[in-house]
Amino acid sequence: SVPADNSVTSAKIVDGTITGTDLATNIDLVNNQKLRLGTGNDLQIYHDGTNSFIVNNDGDLLIRNTTGNEIKIQAVSGEQSIQCIGDGAVELYFDGSRKLRTKTAGVEIEGELGMADNYKIKLGTGEDLQIYFDGTNSFIKEPNSVAGQLVIDGYNGTDIRRGATGDH
Repeated sequence: SVPADNSVTSAKIVDGTITGTDLATNIDLVNNQKLRLGTGNDLQIYHDGTNSFIVNNDGDLLIRNTTGNEIKIQAVSGEQSIQCIGDGAVELYFDGSRKLRTKTAGVEIEGELGMADNYKIKLGTGEDLQIYFDGTNSFIKEPNSVAGQLVIDGYNGTDIRRGATGDH
């Protein structure tokens, strides 16, 4: 227990270092005082009065479970932003609604895939098929000289229409 004068009795402080066994109380630090870990103070956790920081000064910063549980990042309490599922998907959320999920066969998008003008969807090892809008015109394009043809094949037929009139 912590005595009334708030001194630490389950451990001792020597030259600014806490030594001993488990602390039976919180460690309270004022703004800009850092919890520093590692011989060179390589990992620091602190609050500057406005923002909170986790700063890594050496090597990679790894956040991991030792079991197959999930790692969740919530920008707002109780509302998912990023969810990493043990041995499974990684999911990205917008305002608590899942928008992108990795899966065994690739990626699943829920909702629209919005892209600015001149950005291209490139398919094929050599980016042999491109789909894009240049601000004026829409393109389905084979930019490289590839063997084969551009085939548009619909299961129940194929209809290519022009404008509001629906001309073929």
